[in-house]
Amino acid sequence: MAIKYPTSHGCFICLIFNRQNIAAELNLICSFNNDGKFDAIFNGVNQYQFKKIQPLIGHSYIRQIIFDTERKSVSYFLEDKTTGQVEGFDLSLSGNAKFIFEGGNQFTGVEWWNKTGNYPYPIRYQVEISQLMYDTKRGNANDPQSIVYFPFDSLIPNSEGHSPAYPISFYDARVKDGCICYDVSSGNCKNGLRYSR
Repeated sequence: MAIKYPTSHGCFICLIFNRQNIAAELNLICSFNNDGKFDAIFNGVNQYQFKKIQPLIGHSYIRQIIFDTERKSVSYFLEDKTTGQVEGFDLSLSGNAKFIFEGGNQFTGVEWWNKTGNYPYPIRYQVEISQLMYDTKRGNANDPQSIVYFPFDSLIPNSEGHSPAYPISFYDARVKDGCICYDVSSGNCKNGLRYSR
């Protein structure tokens, strides 16, 4: 299974859950002190911090997470669409015989931690989320460009019940280049975004 989604600068995450509900996660996190980094996270643990590509305002990024059954690995690929720079990381799971390399669920959303007080810390940037796609088969396991992706056809809201509201708003949901696309900015949201093509 593979998933691909570019986004502009912001604190946005994508979670892929396998059939055992284990999350493979590639974060695009910008910390409050302007020292944001890209991190490859698996099962809630930081596995790798990308060194070549830094998050920059105004740039767009493609992130891909690929489950590879044959190599027993999860591959993380990051591309800065503005500069063309590419970086990857392979996480070997050969010692984890119980992990099933098949996607069961996927989540894309906003995540942040407030380290300044007991109140919602506002997001800093307006971003566009676009080209949300997935794939279940591919040609060359070593070439993320060989993957044929299919666009998601709906978005379903889920606040997870952690907070009565979030200091963001989703707007302008639309189809762009055949894929669902939407914008995120400051605001007030209780349920999240629902969209169907």
